[in-house]
Amino acid sequence: MATITTAEKYTSTSLKPELYSDFSVGLDIHPGKKDLARVMNENATKRSIINLLLTDYDERLYQPNLGANLKYLLFEPASEETLGLMQSQIEKCLSKFEPRINILNLRLSTSFDEQQINVTLVFSMINIPKPITINLILNRVR
Repeated sequence: MATITTAEKYTSTSLKPELYSDFSVGLDIHPGKKDLARVMNENATKRSIINLLLTDYDERLYQPNLGANLKYLLFEPASEETLGLMQSQIEKCLSKFEPRINILNLRLSTSFDEQQINVTLVFSMINIPKPITINLILNRVR
């Protein structure tokens, strides 16, 4: 006669392992649990990267050096030198503040009217070898 032990009975094997988690940006409420909604693994890392890239220096209290400080470079002439500065700022920011990722490829390009900067970042997470891509468009907005 076969018996089921409690560990086998209650262990779910179909779920992905939760390596990284974060709260939802708007602090949304999970409809089923009535608790704060969370984002996990790849989505948590993507949101963290986007938040870092869109943050300027002195924007966060008690963390004056947090962020990539890209907004001031958006209003410079869209030359190869400016794109190179932006790329180095992004690499420096992510290596300093996002230790969960390895940057595989970072490409910056301008739009045809040079009013937007297209950022394509390909990275892998430390415990997940699958490459993940983020496409981000930086606009000149006053």
